[in-house]
Amino acid sequence: MNSASNNYGWNKSNKESEEKTMNVKELAKKYYPTYWDINRMRNLVAAGKLSEADYQEITGSTYRATE
Repeated sequence: MNSASNNYGWNKSNKESEEKTMNVKELAKKYYPTYWDINRMRNLVAAGKLSEADYQEITGSTYRATE
């Protein structure tokens, strides 16, 4: 079996892999609120993975850090 033709995608070029990789903002748009709740969204902002502006755009709420 040719390693470039496996079904796992392990040998794909970086360009092919990057085209299919979603960033955190895209994932948040896809999964909020069906699979991700508001607490996960807040945690993403707190971890620096999602900006406050993106949080507001996706949730419709202003970000407020929880204590």
